[in-house]
Amino acid sequence: MVRRTLTLCLALALLEAGAADFVLAADRFSFRISPTYFSGDYGTGIETTLTFVPFDFRWDYSRARLKVIVPYVSISDVGRVTFTGAGPGPSVQSPAASSSDPSPMDPPGSGGVPAGPSGTPPAPAPAPPAGGGPPAPPPGFIRSENVGTSQSGLGDVRLAADLYLLKGSATRPWITLGPFFKLATADESKGLGTGENDYGAGLGLTAPLGGGWQAYADAGYQVTGDPPGIDYRNVRKVGLGLGKTLKDRITWEGYYEDRNSLLDGVANLRDASVGLRIDAAAGTTLGFTLFKGLSGSAEDWGLGLSLGR
Repeated sequence: MVRRTLTLCLALALLEAGAADFVLAADRFSFRISPTYFSGDYGTGIETTLTFVPFDFRWDYSRARLKVIVPYVSISDVGRVTFTGAGPGPSVQSPAASSSDPSPMDPPGSGGVPAGPSGTPPAPAPAPPAGGGPPAPPPGFIRSENVGTSQSGLGDVRLAADLYLLKGSATRPWITLGPFFKLATADESKGLGTGENDYGAGLGLTAPLGGGWQAYADAGYQVTGDPPGIDYRNVRKVGLGLGKTLKDRITWEGYYEDRNSLLDGVANLRDASVGLRIDAAAGTTLGFTLFKGLSGSAEDWGLGLSLGR
């Protein structure tokens, strides 16, 4: 508990001390909130509902985006499970659809950390967007012994970056490297986290296909911290998606993700989503996403809303 408190205090102190400097130095500051709701038994045999609300703060530069994601987590009817946080991670960047939000970089997620909106980036050089695109698939659950029937509170804070290895255009793909570090700020005694820090990175690709179409692909690797007495596996994930922009400001997209479970003998978490993004006036973006778990260890279904600018 002392370790977690010190870690949280250090993280918040760094954010408070550095936020003003980041905003002044950055080309752009943006914010997104993406409340999502999921239901399923996640392979535990216990029906669980999850409300996951990440507050996503972003500082955009010409060659990078810095992100701080502070989530609120609420778990109902959990029985004996733990929210592992193994799902959201650096993912696919996405071309934006309007001149007011012209960047090709808006990963799904969190973690969400979640494919993104489409369109053709205008010349000469796009600037990163405020938000949009479907949120990341939900993090996994595992069995645990010290969890009540309903718990809520601060989740694990995530520090991340999108480094633009290749800045694309209407005909050239975008390639992004996304390192991240997850701080163990959630209370593991309530099942809201594992109590351990994780870190890793992902590589994302967005390729324009012409006619408003674009393809997404990403892969990531997470080094998972092990609580006392538990040996978690590291996480490998891959994702593929396809998007289509209609009338410049409306984008439909589908995404598929596969990632291994933290525990041996548990099936991979496979998830599909269909999303709609609307680029509204003044740089505001609104997104809706429907999730469907495709394996017994994933959610049965989920619904997400995303609002940012």
